[in-house]
Formats: sequence, C-alpha cells, structure tokens
Amino acid sequence: MAKIEYRNAKLSPLKIKLVCRKLAIADKNLHYHNELVFILAIKGSAILQINDNQISISQGFFCLLEPYHLHRLFNIKQENFVYLSVEFPLALALLISQNKKVYQTTMKFLQQSLPLIYLSESVQKKVLAYCQWVKKQDDYLLNISLIGFLSTLYIDQLKKLADYSIKSSNWLSLQYLQTFHQNQAPIKTTAKQLQLTPVKVQQAIGQLTNSTWQRQLNQVRLRNTVALMIFDGLSLNAISRICGYHSEANFCKQFFQQFQQTPAAYRQQLVQQDQQLVSFEALEILNYLLTYYQQPIKLLQTTIALKLSPTKFQQLCQTYFHCSFKVLLTQIRINVAHRLLITGKLSVFQAAIKAGFQDSNTFTRVYKRYYQTTPQVIKNRRKFNHD
Repeated sequence: MAKIEYRNAKLSPLKIKLVCRKLAIADKNLHYHNELVFILAIKGSAILQINDNQISISQGFFCLLEPYHLHRLFNIKQENFVYLSVEFPLALALLISQNKKVYQTTMKFLQQSLPLIYLSESVQKKVLAYCQWVKKQDDYLLNISLIGFLSTLYIDQLKKLADYSIKSSNWLSLQYLQTFHQNQAPIKTTAKQLQLTPVKVQQAIGQLTNSTWQRQLNQVRLRNTVALMIFDGLSLNAISRICGYHSEANFCKQFFQQFQQTPAAYRQQLVQQDQQLVSFEALEILNYLLTYYQQPIKLLQTTIALKLSPTKFQQLCQTYFHCSFKVLLTQIRINVAHRLLITGKLSVFQAAIKAGFQDSNTFTRVYKRYYQTTPQVIKNRRKFNHD
C-alpha cells in the first residue's frame, strides 16, 4: 500500500490557493487534507487514484476532491499532464450554513459519490479565464464568488450524470464518517448503513488511512467548527453542537490540543485578520452583478431582485465595496472586458459588448480612465506578443 501523507495547507477561512500544475512524474504517496479541491484537467491524460479506485482522466475532466478522498496522480506513457487546482477551505463551501438544517444539506451534497464529469472546451476556457481574474484580484468576495461559480457548474453536471459506482467498504466507511459526524454514536450509524460491525468499520478506516476512527472523526469535527467560525452570528457553543460535540468541555479540550489555543482566541484572531463574513447581503449583490453584468441592468431592477430598498442597497455598496452601484457594475464590466482582451481573440467591439457595454466608444472612454491607455493598444500589444 502507498504511504499516506496528510497535508494541512492551513488556509485562512476565506482564502483560496489557485495554481496550474504539471505532473512530470507520478505521485508516490496518497494525499489527503482538510481543504477541498476543484481539479480541471487542461492538457494530456493521467490516472487519478482515489482511495482504492483508479480513474482514467484527460483534458476537460472536472471533479471535486474532498477530505475523505485519499488521492494521487499517475502519468500515462510519460505524457505531461497539466491541471488546474483550486484549493479552498470548507468555510467557502458552507457559505450560508448558519443553522443545523442548512449545514446538513451542505454536508449531504459534499458526500455524493464521484461522477466522471467532462466540460466542453468553451466552458473550460470560461473557468480558466475566471480563475485568472480572481487570482489577480485577491479579494475574499471574489474568492467566494469563484467557489460559488465552480460549485454551481459542478452541481449542474451532477444532475446530468449517474453516480460513479463505489463498492469499497473502506471508501464508504470514511465517507460515512464525514456524513454522520454529528451523531452521538457515528460509528454505530455508519456500521448500520454498511451492514458491518463497528469493529469492521474501524478496521476499514485503519486500512485506508493508517489512522484510527476516533482521530479521523475528531479531525472532521474540528475542521468543520473552524469553518463555521467565519459566521459572527453563531456562538461557539452552537458551532460545537452543530459539528457533533455534545460536551463544551470536550470541544475546548480537543480544539486546544489541535490548535494550541482556545476556540475564543482562535475566533478573535479571525476577527483581527478580517476573516469573518459579516454580510451575506453584500455577497448576494456581488453574485447578482457577476451573473447579469452582460445585461443592461439598473439599480431599481437589482434592488427588486435582491429584495432590498435602494437606500439599503447603496449603503451596502459603500460599506463593503466603497463605491456606488454604478461604479461597482462598471468595475466588474471593465475587468471582464480587460480579461477578454488579454486572453481571447475578440475585437475591441466584441469584448465591449460581451462585457455589457452598449457601444465601443463608451467602453473606450471608460477603459482609458481605468487603465490609462486604450483597449486597442492592449489588443495590438497582445497580437504583437503572439506573432
């Protein structure tokens, strides 16, 4: 059996790690971690091993690797394999999970079996362009928006496909541990689901992870408590109970052993680092504008769609984006257009229209104000660099 390597990227709750990687040689170890990872195959082919299954993948393959996926990649005939990796904390997946019901719904989605998903070439380009834009901005609201976009894309594909068939009791034992971590007796629930004894389930976890059931369970619970700490409306006691700790004393003890500080101190650290999400309304504004920027949307139309008064809407824009609705929408459109010019083959007029501008003259005037040059200059520069 391959060596098991646990990786802890220690990402802040609202941060992401976005990188393109080239697989020159096969991984020797199976990896797993607390974070989640979207994978998009960009070039070549490879074998992806997840737990005790192997899957052939090639350009366009798109999947979500979760904490219970022990994985590694193999080359095929020494072929170079290039893939995009978007690593993110559970906090960004939970998003609005501020109560037990929504939390459980999110957890249920994350436990679905791995399907074989392939994206069309046009969708691949859209994903890569979006990722490139977000990486340059380094803004937590854009990070959330990107994860929301990728998750929606993933869910839409899930609806079209049957689940990847999994028969391994080892794999399912680890998956159900994640599913039933809130229960008072999760091992008994898991054993009942798999028609195994608790001892057999413990053995399955040990075989797959080289670790114990209790250690894995505690890791899942602590990971999830940290994820929920970004929501300032939840008390530490509520968070611990949502994640399966039925004793506050035990929660504090386990948390201190893992992080060498109390839950309260850890949360205060998030506040100081501006890693708490205090407005879902601001997130909804950004997501709405990123969805409909190509259309001639107006302030009143947007406030009605989001069920906010114009005054409240403008206050949110000023507080969280430090500008008006009109300026925020223009910034989104000009960023999209700039990205299209430097990464695509569109003309200036085509980029302007695709970004939501009504004509190229207005676009050129606004573009020059933001970038101190004209879009045609940028377009010509790109053409020169590629000739």
